[in-house]
Amino acid sequence: MVDVDPMVELAKATDAALRAKAHRLKLDGIVVFPIVTQQSIYPRSNFITHKRASNAFYVGQNIEFDVWKRARRSRRLRLALQNFQSSVGAIPDHHLPSEQKTLVLAALERAAKKVAQNAA
Repeated sequence: MVDVDPMVELAKATDAALRAKAHRLKLDGIVVFPIVTQQSIYPRSNFITHKRASNAFYVGQNIEFDVWKRARRSRRLRLALQNFQSSVGAIPDHHLPSEQKTLVLAALERAAKKVAQNAA
């Protein structure tokens, strides 16, 4: 029941934007899980987990189901972008220093613009 296309497109575009700069990041991976569920059916709390073996952070943050469901595609893309930005911001600075967060957040912004342009 949830259209995940805006999230998938944003993730792919961000990955492509960061691919050349990944060597400059302290982390080997950031895995974002936007959670869009009806709390009455499947309540899921936000989470953040550091996996030492893979040197990656896994971050899950909720997007309000009713807001997502009512939103048009452009608003869903903005909701996904906000979720991804918030997820990156949740990673502690000692694992992803502020200048590296800025790099990732800038890539997210560029990716969102590209996805929006492709949809127009």
